[in-house]
Amino acid sequence: EKTGELSELDSYEKLEAAFLDQVRAVARREIRAHEWNRERTGRDCALVLHSLLLDDCLERGASIYEGGVRYFGANTEGFGLISTANSLAVIKKLVYDEKKYTLPELVHMLDVDFEGYEGARREMLNVDKFGNDAGWVDDIKRRIEGEINAIYHDIGLKSHLHYYTVANVNPGGITIGPYVAASADGRRCGEPMSLGNSPMPGTDVSGLTAMLLSCARSPADNGGVVTNVNISRAMLNDRRETVRQAFLAYFKLGGQQLNVNCFSKGDLEDALVHPERHRNLIVRVSGYSARFTSLDAITQKNIMERTLF
Repeated sequence: EKTGELSELDSYEKLEAAFLDQVRAVARREIRAHEWNRERTGRDCALVLHSLLLDDCLERGASIYEGGVRYFGANTEGFGLISTANSLAVIKKLVYDEKKYTLPELVHMLDVDFEGYEGARREMLNVDKFGNDAGWVDDIKRRIEGEINAIYHDIGLKSHLHYYTVANVNPGGITIGPYVAASADGRRCGEPMSLGNSPMPGTDVSGLTAMLLSCARSPADNGGVVTNVNISRAMLNDRRETVRQAFLAYFKLGGQQLNVNCFSKGDLEDALVHPERHRNLIVRVSGYSARFTSLDAITQKNIMERTLF
């Protein structure tokens, strides 16, 4: 999608609008692919047994692909949402609000992976990040998340597809990281991106309550988001009621799925050195559980870098 030259994006609002134009372009291509898949699948597969289990199909006397269902479900799975929101927040603050850098200057820093710009990168890392109850950052994340949901929903309806977006339930942010250039949140080229609705590891520095407040603000009109949180055994033993009340408040405020790990400080480090002692150390990755010692080194590092409350 053509969104003009950098010099034309002379306000943060124009930059965010240009970003969403790119999302629309991706959505249109993806939905065309889904239309193609639906047409071929309907041509080659009757799905009789599946259709017999759906009330709509029985009442209409038609299979799923013959118009038997009133809602033809579809979803798109998104990766790196928090990385995107953090990056937009950095650009808003350093480029548009404080005018420390121009947009072309920032793009150049990203193109060279911050080589020669370590001071600027530290400034980017120090800007407020999602997961600290920083309202202005959370507002950016919530707004673009809501817009992405609406884009897919509206474009999907034109093709008679009822779309939901899912903020990923698997470690897509880790697996796609090697293919993504440096980003304005201070992340280097090739490093993992965010997972689901979770803060980038180590950036939630204001405590458990602040982290949960940020994550609870995710709009509920999507297909579901997951939030990862590491709780120390000491905190769970000494402040169990505090943790319970924090979780209850999170869900009362509209929070969605929580993936909770519980271990002592040093457990994961010892498991790297002595894996034979920790064969049954199970951790939540993002949407699924696995033995820590069986995970690849990048995923292990990501889990270890998450804030341990």
